[in-house]
Amino acid sequence: MKKFLKIMLCIMGSLLAVIVAFWFSISYTVNYKKTTCDTSVSPDGKYELTLQAVGEPDWPFGSASGRLVLKEGEDKISQTDFELHNDGASISSSCWKVTWHEDYVEIILSGEEQFDEQVILYFDGTKEIQQLTDVADIEVEYPSGERLDESRVITEQSFDVELNDWGEVQFVSYLPTYETLWEDVSFVLAKDNQIIYYFPECYENNSTEKETFEFYEKIQKEYDNVKVLYWKDEFNYSAINNFGVKEADGEYILLLNNDTEIINDDCLSDMLSICQREEVGIVGARLYYPDDTIQHAGVVIGFGGIAGHTFIGQPRFEPGYFARAMCTQDYSAVTAACMMTKKNVFEEVGGLTEEFKVAFNDIDYCMKVRKLGKLVVYDAFAELYHYESKSRGLEDTPEKVARFNSEIERFRDRWEDILEKGDPYYNPNLTLDKSDFSLREY
Repeated sequence: MKKFLKIMLCIMGSLLAVIVAFWFSISYTVNYKKTTCDTSVSPDGKYELTLQAVGEPDWPFGSASGRLVLKEGEDKISQTDFELHNDGASISSSCWKVTWHEDYVEIILSGEEQFDEQVILYFDGTKEIQQLTDVADIEVEYPSGERLDESRVITEQSFDVELNDWGEVQFVSYLPTYETLWEDVSFVLAKDNQIIYYFPECYENNSTEKETFEFYEKIQKEYDNVKVLYWKDEFNYSAINNFGVKEADGEYILLLNNDTEIINDDCLSDMLSICQREEVGIVGARLYYPDDTIQHAGVVIGFGGIAGHTFIGQPRFEPGYFARAMCTQDYSAVTAACMMTKKNVFEEVGGLTEEFKVAFNDIDYCMKVRKLGKLVVYDAFAELYHYESKSRGLEDTPEKVARFNSEIERFRDRWEDILEKGDPYYNPNLTLDKSDFSLREY
């Protein structure tokens, strides 16, 4: 009898546990039911944007989960979830401000306990998110003297401010260091690449910048032929390198990105042995992504409509079409992520064209050098890793996209002839839509 009662009690306890769990799951579903708070329709009536609350907690503080849904008719183009840190932890129509543009819709999300968040949803399905703040609300502090570490910049936005006559400053979301990986992303104000304000709640580590400047001082003391120059204007890859070449004393110039890592010890000596030939004007290297796939093995004019790298994504030890990935050869162009050139050639063509601030300046330079009758050589035995866009960042803001598109048009105007006739180092029967040298589809 006792055994029977124990079995019955176990069964009843299990049933009670199931009922309680089911009740809580229902309560959770009810509390987190998706609700539509507001909608906005584009002026032409083609697009509809919906603000939804998808996580309203029971307690009167904390954060609420929201969702933005962009549709074209019945078709969903994109969806973005966000957290709103609000004293009342509620999402309503007062939390957003919508502005429709020709190619995208801009949404400003506001919470009482956070900086405003800007969300841009493009009609092609892509999106951008960044946090904003009003610099007028910031308590003024003196500049810290620390340099901005561009490898830690996630997003940035420029403002013109009157505080301390700062003028244009950058509001930057800043990646934590390795030691503070689990801390919140921090925010700083910067001017001329110098941090002038830390937000009080942000963790800041000075060691990286301090070690960098100590290294600069050390190598200049150890080596008489080392000179460190400081560029204080806006980022312009062409202008920066032209500035550096003017100060350089050597016969040969190496343009080398700060997001590269040399693999083989004879990398530069191998490039120099080629660059010393009278008929050669430029030598480029073989670059890999961190996963040991090819990032650059020469450039073909016409790839993607303008120019592009060959054998992108191919395994490091894969020879490629007629083993071209592994063979030193002439190309129309190479990337300046690692490029060696003669100083007199650089000066003869006027250096890098400064209207190309970020993109296509290296390809344009190769075109100018080839116009002199000099060769552009891809050195397959100079190997480096290229952590592409790690320090500069991606072309992922409206301003950067507009600048990139203008540089495409400028390149097309300057080199229309080769774009029409085709790259002399590339078979016209091969595709321009892929970098693997596969056959063209007619």
